[in-house]
Amino acid sequence: MGKLRTFRNKFENDPEWQTRFHLWMVYFWLLNIPLVTLVFFFAPGFWSKASIFYILVVSLYANFATDYDAVSASEASTHALRAEQKMNAS
Repeated sequence: MGKLRTFRNKFENDPEWQTRFHLWMVYFWLLNIPLVTLVFFFAPGFWSKASIFYILVVSLYANFATDYDAVSASEASTHALRAEQKMNAS
């Protein structure tokens, strides 16, 4: 449970770690493109079954990444606004 909490804290609060994570995900998806292409052309029977699951995973990742990026942007704006309000109040 402690490792999961550490992972979550890094994922939510450490922009440097977030950048590294998303960079690794970019590499993963770039390597995934040729693999999926090969399966599509050379194993069409397997692809007809696996493609539904593959589309599900890609869609879930896209939804997660988009929503998480929106939350990160709104948190950054909120923190900047609060810092500005503190400076103006001083």
